Order: sequence, then C-alpha cells, then structure tokens
Amino acid sequence: MHDLTLTWDYTSLVNLVVRRALNNDLIRKFYTVEADAILGNVEMQSSLIAKILPEKVPDPPEGGAKKWKTFDWMLSRTCDGSGYNAPRELIYLMSEARNRQISRLEKGHQAPLGTSLFDPDSLKEAMHKVSEFRYERTLCAEYPTLRHFVERLEGSKPGQDVDTLSRIWGGSKKEALGRAKQLVDAGFFERKGPAERPWFRVPHLYRAALKISEDL
Repeated sequence: MHDLTLTWDYTSLVNLVVRRALNNDLIRKFYTVEADAILGNVEMQSSLIAKILPEKVPDPPEGGAKKWKTFDWMLSRTCDGSGYNAPRELIYLMSEARNRQISRLEKGHQAPLGTSLFDPDSLKEAMHKVSEFRYERTLCAEYPTLRHFVERLEGSKPGQDVDTLSRIWGGSKKEALGRAKQLVDAGFFERKGPAERPWFRVPHLYRAALKISEDL
C-alpha cells in the first residue's frame, strides 16, 4: 500500500537522528547535554550532529565539485531516484556504522578524531550494507518483475540512455524506454536530460549492491 507517503525534510531527519542518539545515556554524558534543551532548539540539534559525525567523508560526489559535510553525504547516499530519503535507511546506516566502528576499535584501529563517534571508513563500509538491504528488502520485494532488468545492470556505469539500455536488455528502444520509466517510478532510476532524449541514473543507494561504478 502506497496511499500515504510521509514527507521528511532536512530538519525532521536531523531531529530523528538526534532524538535517537539522545536516548543513550552515555551519549548525553559524553557531550554534556540535556535532551529537552537539544530537542527544543534546531540549531543545537545541528551542532550535536556535527559533533557526532566526522566533518567529511573522503568520497566526493560525482564531479568532485561539492565538498559535502557528512550528514549531507549520508542523505545523498540514502535517497532513491525520486530524491526521497526514507528514515529507515538513514537509521540503518547509523546503526550499521556503529557496529562497524565497534568492530574497528576491537581490532585495534585508531579511535575517531575529536568528538566524533565514527570515522569515515565506518560510514562508507556501512553504506554497502544499507545498499544491499534496500535492494533486496525493498526494490526486489516490492517490484519482483523488474528484478531481471535491474540485475542486467550489475557492474555497469550509473548513467544509461535508451540506446545503451536497449543493448543491455535486448529489444527495441521503445521497450527500453518503457522499462526505464517503470524503474523511475520504482525509485531505481533518476530521470535526467531533455524530454526528447532522456537518460537515466542509478542513485548511490543502489550502486554498491549492484557493483555499479561511481563514474558516469
């Protein structure tokens, strides 16, 4: 059922992560904060997020032009082709990053710098698990008839046009365009380019699961 879709904007996603973090007594003590004070102030929530996360993840977005802060990087990696950020994936990323960070510390890796609870590698490693989870538990589960066509894209580049899709899938360009539109509706593709010559990009959320490169 998709009759009701809740919209999560940037502020509400920050609040979600902070609220869950503040449920932990050790985190409140470590940062010397009171939950009520933080949750009642948007700026304080953003400040706490900045302390919890490393400043940057050395995994630049396409083109390398932007230097995103870590929370923005997390949102860019957990949104689907429609640009929607599902809170489930964001929370799963944080949870898996925690597990990876604990494992790294137990193996003797250096502790995160400054006030951060995570190092960048823990977040990047965790994103692989998020990608696999989203692919299997959401895309394939909800759109089983599209799985065959998605699997044919494994190991490819994230950007495809109608010509390359018709070669990958077989069949006519018209059929490829129709299938691509279905994948746009499923959130697997992001539609780009002019209406008369569109091309389609796989969002970061699905790339690790399908071993899709980061280069267009």
